[in-house]
Amino acid sequence: MARTGGVCVLALVSIWTGSVRATAARERIYVAIADSKGKPVKGLTAADFVIKIDDIDQEVISVEPATTPISAVILTDRLGLENDFSAFDVRATLGGFVKAIRAAQAESQFALVTCDGPVVQVTKFTTAPAELDRVIGRLSSMATDASFVDGVYGAVRAFNEAPTDRRIIFATFAAYRTEGHQMKPDALAELLRLSRASLWVIEARLSSGQNYSDAERELIADRGSLLSGGMFETVSTATGLDTIMRQMSTLMASQYAVTYAPGGGNLNKSLRVAVKRNGLRVLAPGWVGQ
Repeated sequence: MARTGGVCVLALVSIWTGSVRATAARERIYVAIADSKGKPVKGLTAADFVIKIDDIDQEVISVEPATTPISAVILTDRLGLENDFSAFDVRATLGGFVKAIRAAQAESQFALVTCDGPVVQVTKFTTAPAELDRVIGRLSSMATDASFVDGVYGAVRAFNEAPTDRRIIFATFAAYRTEGHQMKPDALAELLRLSRASLWVIEARLSSGQNYSDAERELIADRGSLLSGGMFETVSTATGLDTIMRQMSTLMASQYAVTYAPGGGNLNKSLRVAVKRNGLRVLAPGWVGQ
């Protein structure tokens, strides 16, 4: 898939590379490690990890399986409108995501934000599980356009009430809908960084090729997910939607809590997390949190 370039990318360089000062004596980040088949890698320890800020090694204090409940914002434009992706498909995907995370982390809480038309926070983190299930079960849409970019902003704002620091945005949006947004990508990048949430995105595309291109939407989905420690995938079938949802939810549930002591580097700080094993995919923040 083609990515945006030119002035927009140049304007984002300082934000997307994490040009901020680290001030905390210790930092905790959440990291998922996938093998070549996309399955989580378990059993890693602090000795397996390398963390660098501006290419300077940082002290890895501890690495352990994350046990903190997840605070997840579900963001969706509800898909629909096309035979390739029905309202039933999006309900099944979002309901399956909630079920998978609950099975792994029973105390996890969810908020729901929709972005087909105006961005609306439909439920808060305090919503009872049964009510969330009912809301997801009623999702449908007739809107011909959406605002994924503004939706990410709505999801970031929802974290003002997040019960834990293990924060995830799970987003689904339709590439066959036109995009209209008010939020500027560089400002949104900074807000996403400050939220300390990882962005996991599934873009649904029509197999017919009748999809709409929006450079800023693609930039947020691609670079935002990469640098926040999440994942971005595209699908063209309802089966693919379900498959990627299951892969993502499994990786989220299998994250490591990694604590390190930041120090060294210069004022333009970028974070790099790696493991001392070949062929593994590291899903970790690429910017310093504060």
